[in-house]
Amino acid sequence: MAEKAALVSYLIRGYSVLSVSQHLAQTDLTLRRGSLILLVEVKYRSSQQRAHLALTPVQYQRLHRQARSVAARYQSCTVRLEVCLLFPHYPFLQRIPLQEG
Repeated sequence: MAEKAALVSYLIRGYSVLSVSQHLAQTDLTLRRGSLILLVEVKYRSSQQRAHLALTPVQYQRLHRQARSVAARYQSCTVRLEVCLLFPHYPFLQRIPLQEG
């Protein structure tokens, strides 16, 4: 259910679903808007504080490996990573761009 809510929020912003091989990108959402490809990991937690702790270092590394694979496949596009956090209270949804570091 959280993935569907996140998807709606991105569709409203003009993104469309990009079909890619599960081997290439295992993120919850793979989206495209123009030449931007957005790989989104969706996390639902009971509080905003818990949501911020949901992405583990192992998942973070996996996301960056996948971003590099997608970038190699779609060389004319810019590939970005985001985590979309959802929780049952205001602000309900938070999008956080991930920086490699």
